Amino acid sequence: MLQARIAKINLPPNSNLSIRLMEPNIYPFAEYALVSNKIESPNMMNYYYFQVKPTMMLAHRKIKNLNKPRNRHFYFMFSHTLIFFMRRPWISIVVLFLVVTIGYISFKNLPTAFLPNW
Repeated sequence: MLQARIAKINLPPNSNLSIRLMEPNIYPFAEYALVSNKIESPNMMNYYYFQVKPTMMLAHRKIKNLNKPRNRHFYFMFSHTLIFFMRRPWISIVVLFLVVTIGYISFKNLPTAFLPNW
């Protein structure tokens, strides 16, 4: 899958992207080399950072598990809850005020743990 995405990248003229399996290793590591005879190294690094690396990162991204009913229900409820509170910001302000008030009251009423009472 990764090599199929890399094959779609338009490389600059006179440049080459080689892939080699790193041996000897327990795990399969691959070395990717982007080289050119006519383009300078800083320009190739910019091309790598803005063209090749994002393509490689997209190829290795995790795909959402929306097939499982539990995950589907979670995404559905989270998105609806988020939209609900975004459309009613006054509820969030009231909840924030209650949390701060409870935190202040509990901070004032809790005894100091192992510190001397000054």
